[in-house]
Amino acid sequence: MYKASASVTLPTSIIGSLPRPAWYTAVLGPKSFLEAMVNSRYREQYEDAVSCFLRAQETAGLDILTDGDAHYDEEIGGMSWQGSWGRSGAAGCNMRRCGRRRSA
Repeated sequence: MYKASASVTLPTSIIGSLPRPAWYTAVLGPKSFLEAMVNSRYREQYEDAVSCFLRAQETAGLDILTDGDAHYDEEIGGMSWQGSWGRSGAAGCNMRRCGRRRSA
């Protein structure tokens, strides 16, 4: 460890988007984020995804938590953020809504 930074705490965080869980199928489409939040399906899936992302980041011991860019659509401008490996679950989510039960 360098002496100049020996007593300095360096907060950790992630940058970029986290992969969407397979159950997060709601998209913004032409709507703004605020307009989409009025839709209960979009809002519930967004909140559940963010909950999973925050839990995973807390478990990893990160200091600064993010929403994992959950508010962005999976495809922007026709280019998929997921690439050829498809949709995978967020770390710690196990494709279930982080143990939360919601009505269908």
